[in-house]
Amino acid sequence: MRVRVFEVGGGARVGARVAYVDGPGMDAVDGQRLARRLGAPLTVLDVTPRRDDCERRLRVFTPTRELPLSMEAAWCAAAAYERGLTVEMGVTATAVRAAEGAWTAALPTPVLGQRAVEDRATVATALGLGDGDLDDARPVLAGSCGVNVLVVPVGTRGALERVRLHPEAWQRVMEKAKHVGALVMATEGGGREGRFVGSPSGLWDGTGCALALAPWALSQSREGTLGADARYALRGEGEFGMVVEVALDDDGTWTMRGAARLVSDGRVVTAT
Repeated sequence: MRVRVFEVGGGARVGARVAYVDGPGMDAVDGQRLARRLGAPLTVLDVTPRRDDCERRLRVFTPTRELPLSMEAAWCAAAAYERGLTVEMGVTATAVRAAEGAWTAALPTPVLGQRAVEDRATVATALGLGDGDLDDARPVLAGSCGVNVLVVPVGTRGALERVRLHPEAWQRVMEKAKHVGALVMATEGGGREGRFVGSPSGLWDGTGCALALAPWALSQSREGTLGADARYALRGEGEFGMVVEVALDDDGTWTMRGAARLVSDGRVVTAT
């Protein structure tokens, strides 16, 4: 099995690492076991597609769980094949194309929940914030763009700097929900800056960040502040720095753009 490690994101700071694995017999590989062995934040298995409209199928793992979707995985596939292609992830077909030195992939239609989280104080505590840091004018909502997240509006950019996930408090917020993390958005400056915090079970501080940005952009569009071809840049903080861009194109398609840079190329010698 060949293992190529990519750094994904874009801009001056790129540091989110993805192990991309392919080779003969990949369909029979225990992906979760391999992901634990490799220890990368994300491990992507390139396997045989089930859909006729896709060239490859990607299975995406953190060291502890399989994810239904990852744009970072799609970018790495395009970089590995050195061309645009259509890939299958979960039940979704995603077209990846070259875009000015980066890769652009289509996102599923974003969806926001209709019921706001009532216990805002517990949400704030789970993120290391005070209740007064949250934006009182906007609700805390669940959102999905292929991966489920909690969208948490805060008032200022300064609040973003103070976000620190507290696992026990986070579990009280989530209870039985299967969100991979929280997207904290500063409404100061039009809501165009955000920070994703991964759940304790995910061990990944990048997946879902821009996927969650699209539902936030959708919520802004309901207020009449986001038009066609609007673009939101998200700069990740912490250990895994990323810069990605989510856009609502003229045809109503949501897309996500970022880079994938090869940093190492090797092989797994023994079967897993």
